[in-house]
Amino acid sequence: MEHLKVIADEPRPVGSKDHEEVRQYILREIRELGLDPKVQTTTTVASFPEASLARAVRVKNILVRLEGTSGSQRAVMLSAHYDSWAKTTPGASDCGSCVVTLLETMRALKAGPPPKNDVIFLFTDAEERVSAGAEGFVEDDPWARDAAMILNFEAAGRGGPAVLLNTNEQNGAVVDEMLQAAPNPVVNSLLPALLGPIPGGDNTEVYNKNLDAGALDFVYFVDRSVYHTAADNLKTIDPRSVQHFGDYALALTRHFDDAALKHVKAPNEVFFTALPGLTVHYSEAWAIPLAALLALVFMGLGALGFGRRRLTVGKLMLSVLASLLVLIGGLVTTSLLWMVVERVNPGYEDVLAMGFVTYNGWAYLIAFVAFTIALTTAMYLLLGGWLGMPNVAAGAAFWWLALLELTAVYAQGLAHLFVWPLAFGLLALGWMLPFGGRAVEESWARTAVFAVAAAAGVLIIAPAVFILFNAAGVSFPGLPVPVVGFSMLFVAPLVGILVPQLSLLRRVGK
Repeated sequence: MEHLKVIADEPRPVGSKDHEEVRQYILREIRELGLDPKVQTTTTVASFPEASLARAVRVKNILVRLEGTSGSQRAVMLSAHYDSWAKTTPGASDCGSCVVTLLETMRALKAGPPPKNDVIFLFTDAEERVSAGAEGFVEDDPWARDAAMILNFEAAGRGGPAVLLNTNEQNGAVVDEMLQAAPNPVVNSLLPALLGPIPGGDNTEVYNKNLDAGALDFVYFVDRSVYHTAADNLKTIDPRSVQHFGDYALALTRHFDDAALKHVKAPNEVFFTALPGLTVHYSEAWAIPLAALLALVFMGLGALGFGRRRLTVGKLMLSVLASLLVLIGGLVTTSLLWMVVERVNPGYEDVLAMGFVTYNGWAYLIAFVAFTIALTTAMYLLLGGWLGMPNVAAGAAFWWLALLELTAVYAQGLAHLFVWPLAFGLLALGWMLPFGGRAVEESWARTAVFAVAAAAGVLIIAPAVFILFNAAGVSFPGLPVPVVGFSMLFVAPLVGILVPQLSLLRRVGK
């Protein structure tokens, strides 16, 4: 944090006086550690495909190499950018936090035993100009081809846990190694699947495109309203997030330094942190078998429900259609609610950070989730009174199965969002369909099964809702309708898979 007081004292956009002063500060700190940094000065072309625009950028990257004992040219590389967005933002988080992470990791490694493999530290210039510094590095510096494993750090908020934003293709090996070595990892394969492919994302996109290396890209992004604004300063930044960066950087550098750095690629994995200290990961190849298995279970439960006369064909078909309308209704009404907020507050859109992120976003997120739960719960209970709760529960589960089959085939990184809530949801449905006797339905065993099934769905879906809300925001410049409903896409289906629990609560209420 002492480094950060200097680096984030003033804005440091490319070409400014403070940009030059920060570069000189970084160089001095490296030399004081007894290392010999170099400045790579080059010109590269930064492209803006969406605007059919290209810009030539003169960049000055800072590089230093901590030599290992093995004599191998293969190296672990840590990357961060030292420029800030514009003359209005000090960039304490984006990405002063990343720069100080590299400086402190360098100090810690230099103070300990020499590494086995070389460790390269790259402070890129002009990342805010579509990763121009990273482009210049991979195009013109010979060290780029030595990087076998890359750890990149980025920030897009004022705090929160440092989560895995992106990886290299065939990420199975690096994800396994990370989860083995990183203290307190926070991961969700939804984030790389959702944001990883976005053009102009950050330096890791450049590395993945040009280098044959493993890559782990970390970001914290809670309260994105400070992102690229004057509020990204020393007063707002959360030191715990900087510490989380440091935990990753030091532990993973040492871990990958001990590795052979020859096998950093393996088939892609699905991964998610369900609870602190509990992270689940497995090969994406399991997506289709799990989807097929749950499809068979669903059909078996359907046959059981028809056999016990708890389901009827006509009412089940109506329930499937009605459940789809509930999902659409939840998205539409949430979007309409935000339009009402804007109507009540004229000019509110003008103060949205980056045009789509609202201040006090956590309060809006809680409000929208509560609204969506209340609306969809009321609709499902009304439908249950008309069509019967077993039919409604099976009809809602059908859409979970449909979404699972689609993601299992086309987006395996997202499939876990549907596999496990559905799997546990079918436990509750499987208890609900065979039994009609009140005494059995109200047993403690059923209550326990229903509680576990509900908890599993909430633990998996809640992080997805948080990620989507922070990624998509509430509105988006140029779109005629707000996108906040997109964040609620998982909330309404979650209520649907909890229809058996709603049935139990309704009985308790009576």
